[in-house]
Amino acid sequence: MKAAATPVRVGEVLSLTRSASVQFSRRPIAVRVIRPLTDRHTYDGWLWIDAYELGPAGDAVARRELFVRVDGLIRAGS
Repeated sequence: MKAAATPVRVGEVLSLTRSASVQFSRRPIAVRVIRPLTDRHTYDGWLWIDAYELGPAGDAVARRELFVRVDGLIRAGS
């Protein structure tokens, strides 16, 4: 059986809330995906991503590696 395609694309902007992970319960963040970290082992339905956290003006303010639930990702403009 072939592995499923990566659920995020390079450059995609995501809003991360509690639905993506409990770490965003208090303060949701917006990120721009640098790359999915597909070489890491995860639980079914979860994904590691390398991303830039975006500030209020949409500029990168921090680089982060995040463990997120794929079904909880909110695409920008959705």
